[in-house]
Amino acid sequence: MFIGGKSTSTILDIFSIGLKTVFKELGTPSEVLFETKCAEIFAQSPDLTKQIALMHIKFDVKEGTTLEALEAEMKETKIGCLLKLEEGRCQITVP
Repeated sequence: MFIGGKSTSTILDIFSIGLKTVFKELGTPSEVLFETKCAEIFAQSPDLTKQIALMHIKFDVKEGTTLEALEAEMKETKIGCLLKLEEGRCQITVP
């Protein structure tokens, strides 16, 4: 499936478009996993049309990226999450 977007679209905008497409074609699942070459998003909830109970976002980071830099960026968004950085890959978990 190809999902287009504008140059200003964020990964969450594309995820939202993908969810709406899945809902139209397959109905409402209790969990979804979208994978690309460099990133993946997993979401789970009893009803994904109303709320996401758990979300994992994993993506490759540029060489030299530190956990402290990622934490500072996330702190600015005011989104509570857990961050993990291992072997050039970041995982964000949003409860």
